[in-house]
Amino acid sequence: MRVYDTLAQKVIDILTENGFKAYYVGGCVRDTLMNIKPTDYDLCTDALPDETMECLKEFSVIKTGIKHGTVTALVDSSPIEITTLRCDGSYSDHRRPDKVLFTKDLSEDLKRRDFTVNAMAYGYEKLFDYFGGADDILNKIIKCVGNAEKRFNEDALRIMRALRFASTLGFTIEEKTSAAICRNKHLLSDIAAERIFKEFSKLVISDYAAYILEEYNEVFSVIFPFEIHIENLTNMPHDPAVRFAALFEDNTFSACKILKTSNKFLRESCFIADHLKDKTYSRREVKLLLCENSVQSVKKLLGINGECLETLFDILKNNECFSLNTLAINGNDLIKLGIENSNIGRILHELLLYVIDNSSMNEHNILIKKAIDLSKKRNFVI
Repeated sequence: MRVYDTLAQKVIDILTENGFKAYYVGGCVRDTLMNIKPTDYDLCTDALPDETMECLKEFSVIKTGIKHGTVTALVDSSPIEITTLRCDGSYSDHRRPDKVLFTKDLSEDLKRRDFTVNAMAYGYEKLFDYFGGADDILNKIIKCVGNAEKRFNEDALRIMRALRFASTLGFTIEEKTSAAICRNKHLLSDIAAERIFKEFSKLVISDYAAYILEEYNEVFSVIFPFEIHIENLTNMPHDPAVRFAALFEDNTFSACKILKTSNKFLRESCFIADHLKDKTYSRREVKLLLCENSVQSVKKLLGINGECLETLFDILKNNECFSLNTLAINGNDLIKLGIENSNIGRILHELLLYVIDNSSMNEHNILIKKAIDLSKKRNFVI
């Protein structure tokens, strides 16, 4: 096998020319061994952070985690993360090391990593695998490097990472690692909700999500104090918002709040949860959904069973009106008619519903007349 990326190799070559060692490390090595194209390439080096920055001064270099020896070089606008080889001290908060010690020993650096499949490096045409990561990939096993109890006490997010990797890769969690996950599940309460969401959102969209959620239900109960409807994942699209809605149903809002998701994700998940059990929609109902929700959200909802997607695409293709933005009349037009500001919103809403029911009526002159009729009917001042 050979790990190679043109931009990352530029960094390695520069560091090597300056008398330092540099290696591909972690996920890019794992993915290459699995014949998966890596999405990014992380490097490690025996150069100290200041030395790394000096060597790479031709690039823009960001001190992304300088305290822990990490800088990011922008090579042709692509970020390449480079971390100095290190040994970690104690983890008093179960999140990050209290201090780090830089080292020249590659094996010491790899020893501090979470799982054997991630604790490999590649450089100078050689694979450095001190903990059997390649064999564990072959046997589809997630196993902690060294003592599992210690690994999870160092950083409890590794519990979620183990479950996520098992789910996304379709691997089995090794027995001692699995037991340590269950014993230390309470440590997840020390982890920032946003970090848990990042792992959980990747886990739920995988092919093996249902199995992991079922097998480690006691772990997830630490995070979510309500039922997770695993059975709903059957034939569900692999989208985080859709799967949140399916898993949590009426508790989707609470689940999003627990994990401190973005407001956009919360709105989308809750919208889908509210309509999850609706099977089919008329053309009018699809337009009404589009009135108050983004096209993307409606597309995700309708994509669950696929029956109404063609209706949505046809509405979009024909540029049919379903929002005030595409209505052939606006508030200024109503002001010119002498309609009071307090009544403009109500009139526009009624006009929109009228056009949704009668697509051909979205004409300026037609809607002006309709607005006048509505105003007289509602006894609004003109």
